[in-house]
Amino acid sequence: MAQPKLDGIIKDIVLVFNAYSSESGDATTLSKEELGELMRSELPGFLNQLDPGMLDQLMQDLDTDEDGQVNFQEFMSLLSIITIQCDEEYMKLKQKKKGGRS
Repeated sequence: MAQPKLDGIIKDIVLVFNAYSSESGDATTLSKEELGELMRSELPGFLNQLDPGMLDQLMQDLDTDEDGQVNFQEFMSLLSIITIQCDEEYMKLKQKKKGGRS
């Protein structure tokens, strides 16, 4: 039997976070550099060119406990925002297609 899609996606999210968080320093958090590398490598469609100013702002917005790092829960907030935006875009396209039918 094939593995359920969401089960695999959740495992992949955990693996990706841990792969980048263990590059340097605290293995349970992402530094600004690790977050930038993760975004450039794993989410290129959402941040084609992540300039340092944008990365600083993103880090500040995500770092709710103000420890200078992004923990897994803070990272999941980012993925939630991106996922919601994707759903909104999908629904717009779906409505546009539906409206274009004869």
